[in-house]
Amino acid sequence: ADRAVQIVEGLEAPSPALLADAAAACDDAHVEAAARIWRAGVQAGLYPTPARGDDVLTVDAHAMTAPLAVGAVVGALQECGDAQAVVVLTGDEDLKPQLRSRLEALGIELGAT
Repeated sequence: ADRAVQIVEGLEAPSPALLADAAAACDDAHVEAAARIWRAGVQAGLYPTPARGDDVLTVDAHAMTAPLAVGAVVGALQECGDAQAVVVLTGDEDLKPQLRSRLEALGIELGAT
């Protein structure tokens, strides 16, 4: 996971496929690494920054794999500095069921859309 982060962070313009592969190298024990991979995608302009509302954080998971979406949620919560925010995912509806259990295992509540 650390090597995947180093590779992604060292590139000026990583591709979405490379980010997905790098995030796949991060299991649930390496969610911080997945969050760093997501941040690299945001900095490269591949993903939008999360939208912050009253106690709600909206993360666009469109075209993300499950490991990358977990990293996006963790990274977005870190960016906003509010670990109590309810996360609302937009994008791929098929991704939400598999993310719900992974995020709940991390203590993160996934709000309804």
